[in-house]
Amino acid sequence: MIFTPLFRIQISRYTNKEITPNIQGIKALLIIFLYEYKKTSISSYFCFPQLSPDIMTLYIAQFTATHNIIQLEERSIFTWRQESGEIDESMLINKIKRESSIHFFQLVAGANYEINEKDITVTINKAQPFS
Repeated sequence: MIFTPLFRIQISRYTNKEITPNIQGIKALLIIFLYEYKKTSISSYFCFPQLSPDIMTLYIAQFTATHNIIQLEERSIFTWRQESGEIDESMLINKIKRESSIHFFQLVAGANYEINEKDITVTINKAQPFS
């Protein structure tokens, strides 16, 4: 599964404006860099997969997360991008634990209690493409 990378590039050192390019934009920036500074062919340095934003689909999942000790339940939604196709539920559960639930339970527990990922159980109620 391929997830959309997020890159922030400063346009110039004289301005605070930033851009967030897509894969093609990043490829173009690297080509320009290699041409200007290395004066060599890019084929010996990089092999870029031919990705298009059209193949990345936005998905949404409704989930419930519980902790073994904390008697509180997180009910929420989670969005992510991946290539079109079947949803890998184990990957999704791990991603939700890392990016959402661990932070939720840490906020509830406070700084004195360390939250461990293995103490969290995530149940996917529903997942589907989101348009």
